[in-house]
Amino acid sequence: RFNSRLRLSLTDLKHAMDMVREMEKEVAQKTPGYEFAVLTGFMRLISFLCQCYSRSTTPQSLALLRADKAIQYLQTHYPQPISIRMLTDHTHQSINSLLRNFKAATGQSPMQYLVQLRLRKAADLLVARPDMNVTGAALAVGFNDSNYFARQFRKQFRVSPRAFRKTIVDSLRGHALVHAAPA
Repeated sequence: RFNSRLRLSLTDLKHAMDMVREMEKEVAQKTPGYEFAVLTGFMRLISFLCQCYSRSTTPQSLALLRADKAIQYLQTHYPQPISIRMLTDHTHQSINSLLRNFKAATGQSPMQYLVQLRLRKAADLLVARPDMNVTGAALAVGFNDSNYFARQFRKQFRVSPRAFRKTIVDSLRGHALVHAAPA
């Protein structure tokens, strides 16, 4: 779970909420071209929020802004081998700065974050692809050692990858049967 470290002033929050209400109004009225108006409004909102957050001066906000490139890199390249050196090259930070900023922003080291990210992606894959074996899922998300993957998975989810899949798939089947049953 990611807890936001970025905050808006009351004035900026009011302005952002006004922008959201304007988009909601467009959707409700459905006048010709409303889709474009909503898209434009959304892009204006994103631009406004980026400007607000770039002005942020709290230590946590600054750390998150500095760690952002590393987080984006990890989220994009998680299946590939990744090292701290690769992250420092990508973010143009020293090792100490990267580690300090990343820890301040996320509460964990980049490698801990990467393992957590890979585990979440593997859990998604185990459910989405019941035909894929556990080792295949581990390899697909960047784990080289299926035993290490299984240990980390059990530590994170308190159940083996195979039991996790069975529990979720059985739960989904039960949910589907309840909704498919005649009334």
